[in-house]
Amino acid sequence: MFVNIMRADLYRFTRSRFAKTIIPSFALVIGFLCLFIQGEGVFSFGGAVGQKDGVALIDGFVGFAYADPDNPQFWELVYSASCFGIIALFAMMITMTTITTADDRSGITKLAVAAGQSQVKLFCSKLVVGLLVTGVLWFAHNGLTMGLVLVGEHQSLTGAQVRTWLGFVTVQFCVYTVVMLLGATAALLTSSRIVSLILLVVLVMAHPIAMSFGGDEPGRVFEFVTSINPVRHVYQISRYWAEPELLTQAWILVGVGIPLLLAACVARLRNRELS
Repeated sequence: MFVNIMRADLYRFTRSRFAKTIIPSFALVIGFLCLFIQGEGVFSFGGAVGQKDGVALIDGFVGFAYADPDNPQFWELVYSASCFGIIALFAMMITMTTITTADDRSGITKLAVAAGQSQVKLFCSKLVVGLLVTGVLWFAHNGLTMGLVLVGEHQSLTGAQVRTWLGFVTVQFCVYTVVMLLGATAALLTSSRIVSLILLVVLVMAHPIAMSFGGDEPGRVFEFVTSINPVRHVYQISRYWAEPELLTQAWILVGVGIPLLLAACVARLRNRELS
């Protein structure tokens, strides 16, 4: 039964007007990346916080800032290929909240519940579809951007580097999943997509503001408060290869955050009355 619900959700999504806007939006982002590859500019939403083995350690999203432009290093290429991650974060949040709230807005949820379906199953089906859609787009986006950066810089990767890159992209998606689920939870609790978007903007801006007040030796309370902001982990995860503790913190966030947010969604659904 759950599989049939999910198939119906996927069928409706692929034929929705929103799904048709994804392709031109996707192409537009790739087009902007091509402009940066061909030009001399540097994309920056963040900055370097240090160096290891001559490679800048990035907090945020920075692209095409090579120490040696004639011979970019592996992680410099990875940073550049993922430099539009901040745009992807907003796109994935909008996609997830649109998928999870579409039937509530159209009235299909009311009809399904009246026919005896469980609100929890209906919502979980949409979460799975949202993760499938964003996952496919995420890996397709990163595959294209990495390929374009390599071609533009006349570089290539070894088999081991390809596996490292795939691991990096997968870890990023897991962290992004927490952010998407947070947005879906906010939309469920407030019945508003706008609240989810506002929440994401607040979280995005909170990290650099908090870091500016944290100083060189922030206290434990400050560290804890900032560590529960998933966007902080989005900013920092790209340098986990040099700071393994960041990877540990990210997996703790994923392991704790996802079950808690799912539990909040289930609690809300079991007590929600559809008028």
